[in-house]
Formats: sequence, C-alpha cells, structure tokens
Amino acid sequence: MKPIGVVVFAVVAFGSFTGIICNPVDRETEIEPNCDLYSPIPGIGLACNRMFEPVCGTNGQTYTNECELCSDKLKLKIEIKIKHKNSCVKVIFLHIVRGYAM
Repeated sequence: MKPIGVVVFAVVAFGSFTGIICNPVDRETEIEPNCDLYSPIPGIGLACNRMFEPVCGTNGQTYTNECELCSDKLKLKIEIKIKHKNSCVKVIFLHIVRGYAM
C-alpha cells in the first residue's frame, strides 16, 4: 500500500471509530420531538404518513419518522426523545482493495 493510501486509511478508520466522519451529531444532544404537529385520531392514535425519514429514539428504537416516534410516545406513555437522525444502528461497509480493507 502506498504511503498516501495508509494516511487516508488511518484518517477514515480513526474518524469512523470516533464518530467524526460517520456520525457528526453530538451524542449528548437529545432533540425533543415536535409531536404537536401530528393530530391524534380518537381510538386510533396518530395518523402518520409513510415518508421515510428515520430517527433514532432515546429508547434505542429506530422509527420510520418523527410521527411514528410520537405515536409510540403517546401509546406507551413514556418519555422518548430523538437521539439523532437516521437509524440507531450504524452499518459499516468495508471496501476491499488489493487485499486491504479500506
């Protein structure tokens, strides 16, 4: 592997493990969901759209969108905030180049 490849690999690897590159969101920040945007339907709960804008709840659950999180919050009567945008579980892909993981 050429020296520049080693440097790039080291920066990407370090950034991925520390969350600098893969997850720029501050892990200590929790966002209060704006549940007032969604109207409850008596006997049913919230009528959420199917728009895919995943959020990670502070309960470790990935929700399709903020409305789905608010729906669970209403049904379960528990405090759930948005930990960060996107799925709770990170998927790491490795790219193999000439026998080296990149």
